[in-house]
Amino acid sequence: MGIDITISKKGLFNKALDINSFIELLDESDYIILAGDFISEEIQEGMKYQGEPLIVYDSIEIGRGFQIILEKKEIFLRLPFLCTNKDIELFYKYTQKICEAMNITKFVQDGDVYRLEEINNVRESAIVDNRRFFRDTFFSDDGEVTTIFAAYFPINIETAWLESIKNLDTMLQLEKYAEYLNDKQRQDVYYARNLLYELKSGKTIGIYALTQGVASVVPKEALDFFTKPDIQYVAVVQPSAGDDEFDSFEVLFDDFKKVIDLDCCPQFDEATVIVELTSANIEKLRAYRCEVE
Repeated sequence: MGIDITISKKGLFNKALDINSFIELLDESDYIILAGDFISEEIQEGMKYQGEPLIVYDSIEIGRGFQIILEKKEIFLRLPFLCTNKDIELFYKYTQKICEAMNITKFVQDGDVYRLEEINNVRESAIVDNRRFFRDTFFSDDGEVTTIFAAYFPINIETAWLESIKNLDTMLQLEKYAEYLNDKQRQDVYYARNLLYELKSGKTIGIYALTQGVASVVPKEALDFFTKPDIQYVAVVQPSAGDDEFDSFEVLFDDFKKVIDLDCCPQFDEATVIVELTSANIEKLRAYRCEVE
């Protein structure tokens, strides 16, 4: 659930807005990254991402941000609920900036047309709706713990953390939630994304790549948010003597867990832990080295 806004270039005097023009609108603390990469890759001026889904977020208070797609004659913005108040502020700030830059006085939100001077009321309504959805999702009788796709990477909300804020006022809960998302995304860790490949046999394999000495977020159980692979591997990468040389090999995820006791690793969130491979770990893992099918 969320909010969708469309800004259309229709009139002769409406200006087009490409990715470079949009970057010029960004405030100093606001960044833009490719959606879905789980990596903070800042889009530099001149890179061609017209028509690609991008995430805009505040680098001071990192929440979920909002998605933007810049087409030739239309700009699409999407704000997911279970967001922070800063995300909502950011979303409408750039809705207004884009309209003003394009000489447009109206925008369409969820099928309804609004004039730019109504944007403050529309924003306040979004804050109320998000607050209600937050409370119903996490704290109603049929609410549930969920995975939040934040600006940098997915975060599996911890049950114990929700328990610690359940008796607070909803406004204060949202403040704590903003702190929680920001703190998670500020950790100096690499989020091990599950790389999926389909084999000629029709089977799907997944590979987590972990490098010696790099603190990496790894799931306690092999998983993917959309498709669970038939076979799960871990690619172990060890720097060699040369500056740019690496030795790598694969092990099955179940064999990886025989060497690395994930239950003893620092917890990152409800479903993941932080693993930092040592040379000793890697030597033990070599005994389980296998060929990817």
